Amino acid sequence: MVAGTSATSDWHLQETFKALITIAVEALKLLALANGGAAVGILTYLSNLASHGTPLPAIKPALWYFAVGLGITMAAFIVAYIAQLILYNEERGRVRGESVKPVHAVLVVVGIVLAVGSTVAFGFGCVSAGDALTSGNRNQGLHFSCTFQ
Repeated sequence: MVAGTSATSDWHLQETFKALITIAVEALKLLALANGGAAVGILTYLSNLASHGTPLPAIKPALWYFAVGLGITMAAFIVAYIAQLILYNEERGRVRGESVKPVHAVLVVVGIVLAVGSTVAFGFGCVSAGDALTSGNRNQGLHFSCTFQ
């Protein structure tokens, strides 16, 4: 095939579209893993502290941020599905020669805003957790100690 031909251009458009979908799905998976994993990690840490009779830090705000971040990510997945479904129907209409408005574009923007919101919630959760875990020794930073038996 000669570069710039219609077949080459169509192939490139299809591969680019596939890559965009893959990147978006993987980004949403990352956000779900980050927010969910952080919440599980904190709960595991608190469980360990409680089992040793150690007073628990005020970590509830951080858990709320991570929960909100996870909820926003789930909403972004739903919006992405609906956007793809609408895009599919728009493309079917174009193939039939119908005049189609690109409604899916609005949902793409909504999905991006949701993904950014989830990222911001994760950041606030991290800062909130750091503050809660270091509140007793703010100038010393976060210290961990391990004992091996």
